Amino acid sequence: MPLPADGSKVKLGKGSLLLDTLTNQGVSTGFDFVGNVTALELSSDVTKAELFSSTERSAPKIAESITRLGYSLVATCSEYTKRNLEKFLLGALATKQQAIQAAQAFTIDAVVPGRFYDLGARRITNLVATFDGTAAAVAGTDYRVASAEFGLIQILEGGGIPEGSSFEGTFDQPELTIDQIRIARNSAPVCHLLYLADDANQDGDASRDRLEIWKVSLAPEGSLNFISDDYGNFQLSMGVLSDAVNHPDDPFGTLDRIRE
Repeated sequence: MPLPADGSKVKLGKGSLLLDTLTNQGVSTGFDFVGNVTALELSSDVTKAELFSSTERSAPKIAESITRLGYSLVATCSEYTKRNLEKFLLGALATKQQAIQAAQAFTIDAVVPGRFYDLGARRITNLVATFDGTAAAVAGTDYRVASAEFGLIQILEGGGIPEGSSFEGTFDQPELTIDQIRIARNSAPVCHLLYLADDANQDGDASRDRLEIWKVSLAPEGSLNFISDDYGNFQLSMGVLSDAVNHPDDPFGTLDRIRE
């Protein structure tokens, strides 16, 4: 008589992933909720020593032991928050200030019609321009503000500004606080990981798993989609580190499930 399989004990995984970036001294800074994670996979990396009999022609295996054991996780993330991007870019969060300024002066030398130029400010307004010091530049004919948000202007082809001219003028800029990720400033981030399950089915008793790993080394994996026809995603690879100093009985972590 065959033993029946139990469909109530299968896993259709859903849940919440949180990461606490530790300082260089191992101090907690608080958990960040990673948001929508479409896949979270835990893999093992096992190295074994094997011994085969030398007394028999077929040389059967007579002993096997694990000599090295490691775990790693890969999270596929889809929320492009600054904290998530900081982790993928191995960055450091910073802020910079744009001071309010009326009639901020600029000069661009040796312009080429058709090309774009960055004025170095955000959300510019009231741009007034000349070329070669005195000749008035006409918006829409000689130049255009291609993006006021990013302070980008274009010298128009067919306008009155000759190649090699200087293009100068003034613009207004508002006071702004800008969050910035300084890329590749943290080459070895270590995080405390917490995963809280909310599976549709799990082991038949409706209890939900709580996975806690004391230390994971964080690294980007694959690509970060900035332009795509589909919703973008990116992957965070995490190597599980032993924390035997603080957790001698469970150096890698624990998986908890309430007994119903």
